[in-house]
Amino acid sequence: MKKSNMRFILTILVILVFSTSMLADVYAVENEININYYEGQIDLAKNKITSAELEESITILEDILNVKIISDSTQSKMLTLDNLKNDIQKNIIDKNKESNNTTIQKNIPLLLEANNKSNLDDMALILNRISSSINAELDPEAKSFLEDINKLNINQKIEYYDNIDSINEDSRILLDLATELRYLDSKIINSDLNKLDSLNKVYMGYENFKGNTVYLSIKDSLFQRSEDNWIENRAKFFNELYKRSLDIEKIRQSSSGIFSNLSEDIDYTKTINDLDSLKKDIYGLKLESEKEILLLSTIDQKIDDIKLIENKQLDNKKSAIILIVIFLIAGILIILGLLYIFVLSKKKERPVAYNTPSKSSDGRTLYIFESKKFGTSAHPKELEVFANSDVGLKRELNEDSIGISFSRDGSKSLYVLADGMGGHNAGEVASKLAVKTVIEEGKKELLTAQNLNDGEIKDILRNIVYTAHERILAKSKVNQEMFDMGTTLEAVFLNKGHMYYAHVGDSRVYMTYLEDDCEECIKRVTADHSELGMYMERYGVTEAEARTKVPSNVITQAVGITATPLNPDIGDFSIGKNNWILLCSDGLSDMVQDDSLIGKIIIQRDLDVKEKVNELIRIAKEMGGKDNISIILLRRR
Repeated sequence: MKKSNMRFILTILVILVFSTSMLADVYAVENEININYYEGQIDLAKNKITSAELEESITILEDILNVKIISDSTQSKMLTLDNLKNDIQKNIIDKNKESNNTTIQKNIPLLLEANNKSNLDDMALILNRISSSINAELDPEAKSFLEDINKLNINQKIEYYDNIDSINEDSRILLDLATELRYLDSKIINSDLNKLDSLNKVYMGYENFKGNTVYLSIKDSLFQRSEDNWIENRAKFFNELYKRSLDIEKIRQSSSGIFSNLSEDIDYTKTINDLDSLKKDIYGLKLESEKEILLLSTIDQKIDDIKLIENKQLDNKKSAIILIVIFLIAGILIILGLLYIFVLSKKKERPVAYNTPSKSSDGRTLYIFESKKFGTSAHPKELEVFANSDVGLKRELNEDSIGISFSRDGSKSLYVLADGMGGHNAGEVASKLAVKTVIEEGKKELLTAQNLNDGEIKDILRNIVYTAHERILAKSKVNQEMFDMGTTLEAVFLNKGHMYYAHVGDSRVYMTYLEDDCEECIKRVTADHSELGMYMERYGVTEAEARTKVPSNVITQAVGITATPLNPDIGDFSIGKNNWILLCSDGLSDMVQDDSLIGKIIIQRDLDVKEKVNELIRIAKEMGGKDNISIILLRRR
């Protein structure tokens, strides 16, 4: 064999040896990685995302990336190519500069350049060129090396690394997608539902996530059927909910004021129907049950808001019509009055007494309230008294009852206020029965009795409360629907300049008094029989502090309730002619928690007694009006 041919064969053998070594390293890496397994995990992660199982998909994708497939394979490529470069430089180029084989001379530098690219594709191309050019000139041993090269199938290894690159890239893209979707899912909470515009924009913008076209193609492959694309479904849902919220705000703004939109008909029904339709779409959003419930309650609240606005608008229209009628009547009366004054009347106007003894002050009950429509200022001339009861803004039924009775000569009077509780209108029954009992028994035992001392009066009041208690219990036993009904009770007996009271529950009695500096102040006469009152008494804290610790609507004693033994508070105090006495239900005290504000209205000199009571009711409704509001206000002249 010629020397030049021998050099040529040795050169090829060296290349083939190191190429075989490199491919053996690649083959070793391949055996460590199960491509089919990781491709299956990618498909599983996709299925989890399309099913909105984001946490599971994130766990799968993080596990894939933690294996660090690509970093290992890339390092393997670079190490084998570096080794090959050094060995080719040392054993082929330096030792075979005189080789007359032009194929070797041209392709070995390209093989070295392939190292810089870190690309097996270049190596495969170069080796193919070399093997095809020398195959006819090789001896059997050289041909055997070439056959080994063909058996290793470098193109298959290239495809293998491409698959690993694809797994890695898909894993990262899918992990970004799942992580972003989990973040969006976490935004569906109460605070964000109050900012629907921002939540809507986030969901509607998911299509342009990172502006990544690769990501978009992944997204399209995940959600090929639009009805299964829960992200688009959520975007459309929040967009519609946002639009309906804007509609509600427009309705609210257009409905403010008594004279607003009297000639404009607002389609409340359509907005309510749109919201009801949205509720049906919630179950296709693939949300957790807690968030489904949250969205349902949010929509229900919006429907309730519309109904309240609609009712308010109807009330506004009625009020506006009433005001117009009143203005017309007032105008007519003013014209008639002026006509009478200047044309028909030539007599002096006679003075009219501010208050005359009431023909009704004959010892019978003046009134028991059943609704907010009743009120009277009739009373003996020695007293200034007015009472009223309002159903409030939230209740449909007034379960408060009020009773007032006077002795025949007007020197004694009895005032009763009860706030009922219980289902099936039983609270109304309990409060009315309690007031009726106190009035009836009070007439016999207090208003007509003579020469009673303090102890006797207090005993009579206590016995009257127990009598009302027994009558309510007896009525509840014969009527199953009235089982466990009860009522608070405030009974105040005025005997000239002395006041006696009986108290059960969380209705209240207040009185005003003069401080040393002659400033008129208000104080509570009674202490609430409630968890709130117990907490205030036990820890010596203010009502505002106690309300942050315990509920305000749980009472510990009530007439007709046997959960705890009935033990009414009985007391008395002297009153002057300027001391105001206030009896009220918790519909006032729960809404107007500042006693000083109540006192300020009571002592206001430019309001008469009726105006004072109505102003207290107005403020309680302005601050929420969540319960019936009942008030009795009086003082001695």
